[in-house]
Amino acid sequence: LTDEFKAYQKQIIDNAQALAKGLTDRGIKIVSGGTDNHLMLVDLTNLDVTGKQAEKMLDEVHITCNKNTIPNDPQSPFVTSGVRLGTPAATTRGLKEDDMDAIAEAIALTLKDFEANKDKAKAMFYEKGMVSEADRLDQALIGTIHSVAESFIQKYWYVLGLSPKINPIAENDLEFYKNQSL
Repeated sequence: LTDEFKAYQKQIIDNAQALAKGLTDRGIKIVSGGTDNHLMLVDLTNLDVTGKQAEKMLDEVHITCNKNTIPNDPQSPFVTSGVRLGTPAATTRGLKEDDMDAIAEAIALTLKDFEANKDKAKAMFYEKGMVSEADRLDQALIGTIHSVAESFIQKYWYVLGLSPKINPIAENDLEFYKNQSL
């Protein structure tokens, strides 16, 4: 192993420990109380949010995680009461321990009151330079494409074989919808 790779691996663990501490300091439980590797399992039972909800909320503020079951999880494996967070991707982008504290703050804001804090959480990444201008433009482009696609589907749903709510239409109903005028 090269010295550069060893330093990178050490930074991943340092970042994970900093993120775990930042979350714990903000009242968010880590299943094992901390971490000694590249990831951690967050217990959401005290936050009135499921892993499935948290995964979507965090994704909306540019934080990628996976819903994950926790020990003795009261939720089903399809919903979960936890999320798994890791630091390799952030470390690869050059982020350090102080950045992990900012990420912990964004996670805490998002999980504790999503509607009130989602814009603030997103802005933190831009202000600290953790999201590049290219990433910001990518997100804007994705939003535009989604909006155009949604408008197209709402206008031409019957031609596409979809219902107005984007559900598949029964085959025998498709002819009726195709014969409707725009």
